[in-house]
Amino acid sequence: MRQEVKTLAEHNIEAVIKRKAKVLVTSCPSCFHTWKHEYEKLAGIKADFEIMHVSQYLLKLVNEGTIKPGRLELKVTYHDPCDLGRNSGIYDEPRQLIKSIPGVELIEMASAKKQANCCGGGGNIESLDPELSARIADRRAAEVLLTGAEIALSACQQCERTMGTALKKKKSDTGSKVKVMDVAELLLQSIENSQN
Repeated sequence: MRQEVKTLAEHNIEAVIKRKAKVLVTSCPSCFHTWKHEYEKLAGIKADFEIMHVSQYLLKLVNEGTIKPGRLELKVTYHDPCDLGRNSGIYDEPRQLIKSIPGVELIEMASAKKQANCCGGGGNIESLDPELSARIADRRAAEVLLTGAEIALSACQQCERTMGTALKKKKSDTGSKVKVMDVAELLLQSIENSQN
């Protein structure tokens, strides 16, 4: 199995090098972690391109003035994905991207950054123990509701899906209308809003 992983890592790195890409952007925190922290060790090949999570890349474009966020009057909270946060150390860029949108108020949850609780979807626990996953997600959804935010943001599709499911269940119990979005979706909404 280890040889298969090494072969895949070599293949993937060489495919990007062959295309002469300068930057590899991934929206999946687990893919980001694998590319950034595991592939070079596994393959023994130095990637001569930058590896960025989409939140880092979009923030770079905002800071360069290539993307200009529009104004949104919203209260949001941000959930740190396990592979992006604890496993890769990316905490600030998603928050800076959120704060770059005029009018958006970021309200931190009680457990954030290194202390953030899991959404319940990490490590494919949902497929192994759906009840445990649902209980973990329910706790995270309760933390979201305590912030009073209108939107719960993440930078992970799995977290977005898991929290969205938990918040829908809470909606029927509490009448809460918290939406769940990716930070990239919020940025896009701000840009579209400024064009109208």
